[in-house]
Amino acid sequence: MHCQRYKLRPKSGDQPPLEVTRRLSEESEVELNPLQFGQPVDIELALETGERALSNMPGYPRRSVDAALAYIHYCFGIGLRKFLVRIVDGGDQARDTSFSACLKRLERQCAVLQLLRDAFPDAWFYIDPFGLALGEDDQWGTTSGKGEISLALTERMFTQAVQGYANAGASYILTLGRFPKEVLVARRTLDHMGASTKICCFSTNTETTQAYAYLSQQSTYHDSQQKVLPQNVGEMILWGLIDIACGANQIIIKPSDNLHVLLRLMQLAHCPKTRKHFFEHPDIELLLARSEFVAQVASKLLSDVLLTVLFERFVQIASTANQGDGEVTIFDRNAALFMAAE
Repeated sequence: MHCQRYKLRPKSGDQPPLEVTRRLSEESEVELNPLQFGQPVDIELALETGERALSNMPGYPRRSVDAALAYIHYCFGIGLRKFLVRIVDGGDQARDTSFSACLKRLERQCAVLQLLRDAFPDAWFYIDPFGLALGEDDQWGTTSGKGEISLALTERMFTQAVQGYANAGASYILTLGRFPKEVLVARRTLDHMGASTKICCFSTNTETTQAYAYLSQQSTYHDSQQKVLPQNVGEMILWGLIDIACGANQIIIKPSDNLHVLLRLMQLAHCPKTRKHFFEHPDIELLLARSEFVAQVASKLLSDVLLTVLFERFVQIASTANQGDGEVTIFDRNAALFMAAE
């Protein structure tokens, strides 16, 4: 029996009939442009010039301040406007996480951020406090005189960091779930200042040691050091709801395999019945029973006023992507070059 064959790329006007193809439309539902993406820029203050390669991040070196300025200028030329900025000291004192050391480090970081802002007033700078209080053990937080992480000192230090970054011109401050009330502390600080800086929240991710998970040594999975276990989607969604209720302006997801978490958050924000069922699920009730803070915030999510605000925030996130204020994604410069050429 003779079977008619179709080329992979049929000529215009020579499309296969619908009964032999799964493609019903040649129009894309999504349009992408460089303004929707962000480029990471890692700055090492110990570098006087040039850049230093990182073995675990090929193609993304740490740069001196001058090299970072030149690189951002280059990125502007190919259409990028968003930059995830991480500043580290480098050198011998890079891992001193005492309160005084963190504040001195903050001053240096804010001076660099102000320099970037002055040079690029139209850029969107997402500042990541990654290098502000990262200890020798890869735990993030301010340490007491005994060398132990102090939650009280960490919250004080982070409050001053939010103030400093906002005054230096940060568009967004990246929160990562470094401590449970991180978004709440950031929101209260920004509101008290009357600052326009927003909060970009990244606490649903399943990172390992440098996700700053303060796990109990009795944890079944304490050796993995994962903040949220990859299979615990319910916990990711719960933290997303908590972060939005505490004042996050954006929720971002990593890895991309977890994009369904964003979809689920949209559904919960839109549908009261679905949200009610979510909080009544036995697994979620168990999580709420383990954290007084999470349970307290979750109880407020049943308020009509708060639910309206919650839904509006998600609508804003979903509808402003094409205006340079949507989800930030790590985006390779080669892709930007391709889009610029198009």
